[in-house]
Amino acid sequence: MKRLIVIFIAMLVQSCNDEELMFERIPYLGAELKIDGYFYKQDAEKTNIKFFYRNGIMIDFFNSFPTIDLRIVDEGIAAMYERCKNDKLVWNVF
Repeated sequence: MKRLIVIFIAMLVQSCNDEELMFERIPYLGAELKIDGYFYKQDAEKTNIKFFYRNGIMIDFFNSFPTIDLRIVDEGIAAMYERCKNDKLVWNVF
């Protein structure tokens, strides 16, 4: 039984390795996207936030805020960024 647990843990650790990026990051030189702020999308109950950076990276806070009050969203963005900045799942290339 102990051997089975050790094998399971080893397999779990092996599956957590990072994979190579599949997309190339290309610096954004256009003027169509707002780079000095954020984009938001709202539905009936929540506000989703996206930031685009000049270096071709974007951060997407999925289901960011459970409110559509933009005052609350503006006040909470810095705290959301601090909580999520090390989460690889929110960073992408565009």
